[in-house]
Amino acid sequence: MLAEAPIEQQPQAPQERVTVRQAADEWLRYEEHEAKVKRSTVMDYRNCADRICQHFGDRTLEDVTPQEIERWKAGFRAERRLGDGKLRRTQPSPRTIRKYLINFNGIYRRAREVYGITANPVTEVKRPGRVKAKQTLRSNSFLEPIDVHALLTATTDDTDRAIFATAAFCGLRLGELLALRWRAIDFERSLISVEASFTRGREGTPKSGDGRTVPMAPEVAESLARLRERQHYLASRDLVFIGRGGAHIDPNALRKRFHKALERADLPRVRLHDLRHTFGTIMVSRVDPRTLQQWMGHGSIEVTEMYMAFRDRAEDAALVSDAFRVP
Repeated sequence: MLAEAPIEQQPQAPQERVTVRQAADEWLRYEEHEAKVKRSTVMDYRNCADRICQHFGDRTLEDVTPQEIERWKAGFRAERRLGDGKLRRTQPSPRTIRKYLINFNGIYRRAREVYGITANPVTEVKRPGRVKAKQTLRSNSFLEPIDVHALLTATTDDTDRAIFATAAFCGLRLGELLALRWRAIDFERSLISVEASFTRGREGTPKSGDGRTVPMAPEVAESLARLRERQHYLASRDLVFIGRGGAHIDPNALRKRFHKALERADLPRVRLHDLRHTFGTIMVSRVDPRTLQQWMGHGSIEVTEMYMAFRDRAEDAALVSDAFRVP
């Protein structure tokens, strides 16, 4: 992992030629402390820079050639840490390759501003094209209402049951659930304020960058009220869903308990995130798309539109039938 540069550090013109690792450190420093990008984005940048520096880190910027980058791109493999701790390497998607090349280019662009380098070999490497594919949702990526109730019945722990209920009835992302605090719960007005997200061990803003409020169904309010009966961690600043010592819940352990609950309920295996999709597919027939967009915190209406395929079409079917009716 690349070392984090202190905030007060100012780049100095080097006496010797700059390595890719040094340039990456400066790029990360700039993005975090001057550009003020989101913490989760900085962490993603850092992961990309780490992978780039595994191969190019000790090379000087001037010595890296487009041909070397092309060979690195051809042999690059995406890495993912599995639940058992093993590292899985797979063929990367074009989007992943594009992301790494964009970040590598960012390192060189910042080096040009700070160190005055003139050559940027990354610009000569062809990136995979950006495909603006319309997002779709498979019919097995969510549960039906009867399934949600079966899941909640099969969940034995009060905290887990409240988490699953809030995910399904309010459409919150996992990070938003884990960052939820009591000050965000308004029992009187039946509202939940989504103010933060807990990802990669740290709290930051929600994915869209903005907070929002969502309606709190009675089933959710009842589950949360039950959590208010505990003896500790009830102050407004305290987390609603607590792990050991009042800290954030371990998301990986939560996912395992979720899958166990699905098994007990004899339900198909879906992801915990699919409870959010369950909310979207059910509510798309009850509210207009703009309202659903606001409730789910989508940055654009295009994302919300992936739920439109699951909208109740009974009225539309009646219109078609009426159009073909013979007098």
